[in-house]
Amino acid sequence: MDTRHKQKIQQAIDYYFETTVHGDITIYGDSIIQMSAMVIWRSISRRLVSNPTHDKVEDLLEILKTLSSSERLHDEQSHEDIDLIILRLAHIPWYIYRCGGGGYYIQPLWNKSRREVYVNLGAWETAELMIAFDSFIPQILERAEEAIRKKAEMGKICEILRVSAEGIINRLISDGTIQVEGKTSVTCSTPNKIEVELGNSKWLVTSLEEMEKLLLRRYAQKKDTR
Repeated sequence: MDTRHKQKIQQAIDYYFETTVHGDITIYGDSIIQMSAMVIWRSISRRLVSNPTHDKVEDLLEILKTLSSSERLHDEQSHEDIDLIILRLAHIPWYIYRCGGGGYYIQPLWNKSRREVYVNLGAWETAELMIAFDSFIPQILERAEEAIRKKAEMGKICEILRVSAEGIINRLISDGTIQVEGKTSVTCSTPNKIEVELGNSKWLVTSLEEMEKLLLRRYAQKKDTR
């Protein structure tokens, strides 16, 4: 397996799960388990620079059979789209669309966004890249599932913090400790980011303790000393 491809793939996987996946989970939910492979594949494919290829899908399939030491890749023609070929490597199905001028649209695992990832590499390099990427699929799926679990855990913690923050605010208002005009609301994006809106003022705190101190400092009722 080409070491260059392995390094690029691992870097792309690490970057995605360290910087992007949580935002994608917010948008796509559990679908990101299947989408993650396609998103990472797309990021790798877009960074590859090569001379335009005139190789066809048939060339790619033959080389895949050679490199994978398999005469049959479980490839099949789609009954719905004659330009689509579906094949399975070691771990997942791959969706390959013919492209009239050479090159191919290739998407691993996820095919709901059709013809999204255009690969303009020669058939041999494309086949090497596909086989290398396919070997990383167990890692990608495992990390996607773990990211969803962590996101769910953070959501539960945030909800507890939000309810607790609202309780503190209501208690301080009701017992006359602070005076606030206008609406009050609390949102929580991560456990260390609690956004508090009181009237026309909006601020970000990292804990309930910090929030209560700010409330007392900014909105404390002035005591009547008469």
